[in-house]
Amino acid sequence: MNIENDYQLKIVVIREDDLYVAQCVSLDIAAHGDTAATAVEAFGKLIVHHIVLASRLNKMLFEDVPPAPPEYGTLWEQKRREGHRAEPLQIPAFQLSKESGGIAARQVGGEVLIAA
Repeated sequence: MNIENDYQLKIVVIREDDLYVAQCVSLDIAAHGDTAATAVEAFGKLIVHHIVLASRLNKMLFEDVPPAPPEYGTLWEQKRREGHRAEPLQIPAFQLSKESGGIAARQVGGEVLIAA
């Protein structure tokens, strides 16, 4: 796997019952935690797993991930119009050696909006 560009993802964090859910706005990828911060941390770890798996299977990153339900994009836009600020999402630069199957994304990051 060789990825030319960095990935910038928008993540919206919502509260569902006793958990916080970090949901990608464009891809159907989500993680949860007891707090908004732990949900975002779990999301970052999940993205690293996606990078490793795509490399091992010699696939493009997020190739098999369906789009997120449109209501998350709508929620993102609504909260931004209401003045909610998005914070930077930074997942450390990640590279796999050629011996392990290829080179992964240089950088995956984006923005996190807490809507909970």
